[in-house]
Amino acid sequence: MKLLGSERLFFADKMKKTNMYEWTQERTLVITDENIYNIHKKEIKRAIAIKDVSALVKCVPPSKCLTEFTI
Repeated sequence: MKLLGSERLFFADKMKKTNMYEWTQERTLVITDENIYNIHKKEIKRAIAIKDVSALVKCVPPSKCLTEFTI
């Protein structure tokens, strides 16, 4: 799977994605200097260009879901 090419890797880790029905699915989140990737098994499900990201929101106290974030 060609992912990075000339991109520099900043972060990669397994996460749980929650859909609108509250079902969770394991994904690998990869952040490079150019894109954010949502990977399931060896398939890129979504790639978002960093230049297109307008906000990143993380839950903070007093929220009960401190591990969630939205791009």
